Parts: sequence; C-alpha cells; structure tokens
Amino acid sequence: MPNLAFIQIKAKFGIVFINPNDLKPCIIMKRVLIAFTTIALACSSLTSCKKGDNDPFFSLKSRTGRLTGDWVLSTQESTSKDVQVDMVANVVTITITNRSISGSVMKETVEVSQNGVMDTVLSTVNEYGYTLTNTIDKDGTFIMIETLTLTKTGGITIPPSFQVPSVTTTIGNWMWVKKNKEGEIKNKEGVVFSVKSIVSTGLTTPTNHIYTGFNNASLVLIDRLKNKEMITKINRTSDSSAGSSTAYSDITTFTKS
Repeated sequence: MPNLAFIQIKAKFGIVFINPNDLKPCIIMKRVLIAFTTIALACSSLTSCKKGDNDPFFSLKSRTGRLTGDWVLSTQESTSKDVQVDMVANVVTITITNRSISGSVMKETVEVSQNGVMDTVLSTVNEYGYTLTNTIDKDGTFIMIETLTLTKTGGITIPPSFQVPSVTTTIGNWMWVKKNKEGEIKNKEGVVFSVKSIVSTGLTTPTNHIYTGFNNASLVLIDRLKNKEMITKINRTSDSSAGSSTAYSDITTFTKS
C-alpha cells in the first residue's frame, strides 16, 4: 500500500491533489507553483467582492447572495443631535438621544436643553422591548418590521397591562450604490433603501403613508457582509441657514435567521 500523503490545495476552479510518492521532485514543484498561481489569480478575482472595511477576504457567495435573506437586528449603538433655533423667542433647543440595543431590549437616554440649561422635564431615560426584522429579496424589494414596547420610563416600570406594542411595517425597494469617488464609496459598498409605504399600529391611531420616487430613501454603508452576519453604518447630517441642524449616526449588527 503506497503512502497516500497527499498535498491538497483548494483553488477557485477546483482542488489540486499531489501525491509526493508518485511524482518526481521537479514535477511536484511545477504543480505546486501552478496551484499557487491559480490561488493567486482566484484571490485577485475574489477580493473584488471585498467592499466594506471589515468584509471577509473572500466569499464563495456573491455580494447580492449574501445580502438577500431574512435579517434580525441583534445590536445597535446610535446617537442623534437635533438643534432647533427659534429666532423670534431667541431660544436654542438641543436634544441629544442615545440608544443602545442588545437582543430584545433597547435603552434610550434623552437629554434636552434650552439655551444651555438642562430641561429636567423633557429629559428622560426609557427602556423598551424591541425587535426588528428586514427581509431583503433578490427581486429588489424589502419588508422591514419593527416592534417597540415601552416598559420603563424615568426609572418607573410600566404595568404589563399598559405595555402596548407599536408595530411599524416598512415596504420598499433596494439597490446597490455604484462607486462614488466624491463620497469615497466603493462599488456595492452601500445600499439605498427607498421606502414605498409605512404602516404603523399601536398606541396611536393606525397610520398609512405612501411614498413615490426617491423622496424617502436612506443610504446604508455596509462595513462587514458575511453570509450570516452584516454590520452597517449610517451617518447623516443636515443644516439650515437659520442655525438649526440634525445629525444621526449608528452602527448596527444583523444576523441572518
């Protein structure tokens, strides 16, 4: 029985098996060089799939194949700052909101100040039961369902009978963003989600908003995209000539169910 000490090398176009006992050293070296050349060429091709800063080195699935599926939000850290200037009353109101989501719990801190003085009435700490799912389909559509239930506010636990969930269903289309030098975005590094309808039920009267065109679209940058894990980042700001401004940023981790 010969010694089957095979050298196994995986490449893009198959697997190369080399039996050192059956091949002369020069032939072995030749095949090894061919195999490594094949690997180098495969890596050169596959690394084109690496778009986000923390994407895997390569993947056997296409970027669209990894993006599509049923995603569940598992963690998120977000912050927003809203500055409103009332030029008539000469009042500047600043609202800073920080949210942290882990599993099915969202903790929220809201700080409101007017002309630099903290508003202790409007400032609060809340806790919610929280879930968000996003089904991204290959046909270019998505359905996102968010459920939010206030469980604590200002350190006071809300009785279960008063914990009414608010459910928001968002339907729309998605598309990859092409390379943008000015925005420093690589090809397929970002995704635009264009909302067509938002239906909300829960504490208030059910609402149904219909949108046309790209008036309600959001750009999401993908920092890491694996088959079962996706990390996204959002950064957006807006300013007005009157001095009002808004800023929002988050980093979110999704897992595929």
